[in-house]
Amino acid sequence: MLPLQSQECPATRARPAPDEAGTACPRSATIDAFSYPVWPEAPHGPFGYLFPDAAEARGGVAAAAALRDLASAMAGRGPGGGDDSGMPAIYTYLGQVIARELAAGTDPEGGLSGLDLDRVDPLPRRRAMADLSNDRSGRLSLESLYGAEAGGWRRDPAAPARLWSGVTGPSGSVGGKAWPDPARRNRWPKPALAEQDKAYIGAPQTDAGLATAEVHLVLARFHNAVVARAPGIGGPPAEAGDAAFDFARDEVRKHFQWLVVNDYLRRICLPEVLDAVMAEEAPVYRDLLQRCPGLPEGRLPLPLEFQAAAIRLGETMARPSYDWSARHGFGCGAASVAGPPGWRRASGRMDFSRLTDESGTRPDRHARGINTRITPDLLCLHDEPPGLHGRMRQLAERTLRRGLRLNLASGQDCLRGMARLGVRIAPLSAAELAEGPGGGVLARAGMIEATPLWYYILREAEARTGGRRLGPLGSRIVAETLVGLCVCDPDSYWHHLGSDHGRWHPRDGVRPVGEPVTTVAALIRAAGMRA
Repeated sequence: MLPLQSQECPATRARPAPDEAGTACPRSATIDAFSYPVWPEAPHGPFGYLFPDAAEARGGVAAAAALRDLASAMAGRGPGGGDDSGMPAIYTYLGQVIARELAAGTDPEGGLSGLDLDRVDPLPRRRAMADLSNDRSGRLSLESLYGAEAGGWRRDPAAPARLWSGVTGPSGSVGGKAWPDPARRNRWPKPALAEQDKAYIGAPQTDAGLATAEVHLVLARFHNAVVARAPGIGGPPAEAGDAAFDFARDEVRKHFQWLVVNDYLRRICLPEVLDAVMAEEAPVYRDLLQRCPGLPEGRLPLPLEFQAAAIRLGETMARPSYDWSARHGFGCGAASVAGPPGWRRASGRMDFSRLTDESGTRPDRHARGINTRITPDLLCLHDEPPGLHGRMRQLAERTLRRGLRLNLASGQDCLRGMARLGVRIAPLSAAELAEGPGGGVLARAGMIEATPLWYYILREAEARTGGRRLGPLGSRIVAETLVGLCVCDPDSYWHHLGSDHGRWHPRDGVRPVGEPVTTVAALIRAAGMRA
């Protein structure tokens, strides 16, 4: 990626240059599909920083030791927000799908080498942007489902408009072809009779990853339901082959994007923050976009503050076990392997009515609160490579070390960066930070005034919302990123005409079971998976 330099903001053709306050993209500006720039072709997408001018993080042996102590303090229970978010558990795994959908190819053993050493030093931000590339486009375009390069699902050779929702049995080959590389997440066709409702998911997975795989299976089956019902809204019949496939893919993408913004973000963000970001068309994200020259066509920058910190709220929301199946629970290495080494099987038999339970009477069907305490069973990831010193299996320590290595701005510096862009957010007080389970570590390490961003976001949710939602800073970073990706993508639902004050809405799309798909539960029902 080229070094940062001044350029016209891609959000509009007539956009003023940044002023001294740093407000490069005025809130009154709008974006339309026709003003999207055309960039040179390039194989990878970029990462960037929302706040590249923040104070540099402090590294070294002492800093790494402090993060180890902070991670240890995050184990188990402690004072602060409750353990029940009141949010159906499905949103934990939808968040993981979103995170994996937006970024790939960021293995810490690659661009983040040195993460497992006794001494951790932050990369200069320009070097991080130059060295790290995203194997995804950065758009919410379901590359994990449709992208050939990303190892998307295979199409049914007998009905090319459809996706296979099952793959081969454990024999290991199909028509003389070997199993694909597990890292490519491919699904191969023609299941044995007993395997017809299963799909092998590439790459090592814990049982939590298996739940994420089931969400992918929902999306694949929703695609097939759209193919079957497309003629009802003027789409091509299934017999049209590629035309029917393309129509269904576009419908599924629009539904997915709409659900991310209007269902997922409504669940995890403060509503007033989300409303402001949508009304202002994500000005903080558009400021980042303006500062990224030479972007390859069709790719968008992904903020590292989002990918390495804010979206990792799901790491605290997972429970060690759920009442969603008699045989599934989450623990270190709990999942069994079925199929080729390193693969997991999505059965399609999960009881989604439990994962989407809104009754409020069964906390074991809810996500945990968003807070600074991680279930001890999930702190150790035995399915992950250990690294040189075993730290790569330590979930909290690995996440904190990644933030330091990527030179993320502290929570307090993010607040100052937001203020320079005209977004005022009240900071956590020293007393609020000291009350959390890691407060003593923060005080001893001098981090009360420069708190690691991931921990700050979790503590903010704990202190300001009781763990039921993200706090104001966490909400702003997550909403700016996900809304911004839709605002700045001319192919997203944001730019399609429809009944929602001129914008596309699920009621304008296919309704496989008669209801518009406006929630994840409705998506599961539309896919025929019994939510």
